[in-house]
Amino acid sequence: MTARRYEQIADAIRTRITSGQLAPGEPVPSARAITREWGVAIAT
Repeated sequence: MTARRYEQIADAIRTRITSGQLAPGEPVPSARAITREWGVAIAT
């Protein structure tokens, strides 16, 4: 079964955190940045 888009986005952010791409204390991407990166509506 394919994960829903919001689940894919959450997994990608989680991976960035656990892999060290996002350093401790560094903010996660804003909702607007995520919508641009993933090409989704802000409500996603």
